[in-house]
Amino acid sequence: MKLKDKRGETLLEVLVGLLIIVLVMIMLPSAITIAAKFNKQAKDKDTSTMMQRATLISDAKITVSYTFNDNNSVAIPVNAYESEGYYFYDCK
Repeated sequence: MKLKDKRGETLLEVLVGLLIIVLVMIMLPSAITIAAKFNKQAKDKDTSTMMQRATLISDAKITVSYTFNDNNSVAIPVNAYESEGYYFYDCK
């Protein structure tokens, strides 16, 4: 099939196409940033909900110890919780 008009694209068509590409390139990073923020908020809410439903593991005797540079050490007992296969810890 032969083209009847062999002049090619007009300057206006090229500028409109370029404008569309530039607008997409400007909006894409902000859309990705907003999506990442929503994802983090959803993850935090999910974690806090699971922690609220967590049950204390009463037979878990867990102690976290830390030794300082001068060989002094401190031991901190912690509580262990379980919820839907996830484990959470907090200080007593």
